[in-house]
Amino acid sequence: MNLFELLFTTKYDDRINSFYSSLEKLITLDYQKLFASFIEKIEERAKNYTKEQKESCDRWVEYGWVPMLPNSEKGDGIAKLAPQTSHEADEFMLSKLDEDGLKLLYTNLKQYIDENELNCITFDNAISCFENEQYTACTLCLFALIDSIFITKQEKNKDVWRKLANKAVETANNYKDVNLAPLKVTYELVRKLFENAEDFSNKYNNKLNRNMISHGMNTRNPDKIDCIKLFVLLYNVLLSFKAGLFSFDN
Repeated sequence: MNLFELLFTTKYDDRINSFYSSLEKLITLDYQKLFASFIEKIEERAKNYTKEQKESCDRWVEYGWVPMLPNSEKGDGIAKLAPQTSHEADEFMLSKLDEDGLKLLYTNLKQYIDENELNCITFDNAISCFENEQYTACTLCLFALIDSIFITKQEKNKDVWRKLANKAVETANNYKDVNLAPLKVTYELVRKLFENAEDFSNKYNNKLNRNMISHGMNTRNPDKIDCIKLFVLLYNVLLSFKAGLFSFDN
């Protein structure tokens, strides 16, 4: 029986009930098809977005930047911009780190360092060395501060030594499988920059590496951009702990 027959061959109440019942079935069927199509498109977009996001994250890690700054909005460029070259990544970040951008970064870092009772003298020395173009000394200070964050966040135990950054970040990151792009880049960069230099292997000669520099085994001297990258990494490590994305089960 079609809707026309329902309306004109049955009693009024029965016609109304049957009409709405039939209409409900039609709407439900159409809605289910529409919803299924919608979900399929969302899943496809999510798949593509995740792939693009991963490629973007991998590039940022390769070029040594976490594209999240105090003047950023939800991680400017993380998914939208996958830099094709180191120069492109530097250009994007340095455009946001002019004189005012650096001052804002320092202000936020100073606040977080005070809140976490870290060594403010080391931080002041890092800025002083940076402004006086003593870039190796600056990186030493910044590597030390990043290490100190991970150390001080762990509970001291007489039976177990606290881990340094390269090992501590493995247990501190509670969201390894979550697509929080700035966090992923921060996590991977700490692992990369603090990794064991394999008995000071030659393959680390042209890389920014904490162990190579701390032990005087580097043949490539850090430059101004290396220092800025570490200031940005320091900011994101502190931000990750402040937001609860990094934490230890003490």
